[in-house]
Amino acid sequence: HLSNIMASEATRDLPVLYDSSEYGFVEISPADTLADVRHQMVEDWDDDMFPRDGSEWFFRVGGRRYTKKQEGRRRAWDLIGGEAVEIVGTGRPAAPFSAGGGACQRARADVVTSAALVSPAAVSVSPPPDLGGGRAAFADPV
Repeated sequence: HLSNIMASEATRDLPVLYDSSEYGFVEISPADTLADVRHQMVEDWDDDMFPRDGSEWFFRVGGRRYTKKQEGRRRAWDLIGGEAVEIVGTGRPAAPFSAGGGACQRARADVVTSAALVSPAAVSVSPPPDLGGGRAAFADPV
């Protein structure tokens, strides 16, 4: 069927080298950029597929480094069947909420876990000091 052929052309697997000899794959469409690939990797890949030191990483294709700004303009579809797409760690710690890989996901989990440890009963709120005449220190002047 023609529809099956067209559907198979709608997405393809982009191989991404992550450990100098091991490849992972990201399913991409013709419009996807390297920024989209980064997002999909963070969503789908296991933590051990990112730099072992938990650092930020960048794409390298044929020895050329792509910056995060360039990732948004580089179509991933054009890289299929060409030079190897590789992720390389920078050695710098990943930012907590960036798409930096596994460390990013762990940082988010730590924030949620820490917030869950504070119970509402443990938080006490004191009324503001009275300046006389029943007005609080931060009340708007009347």
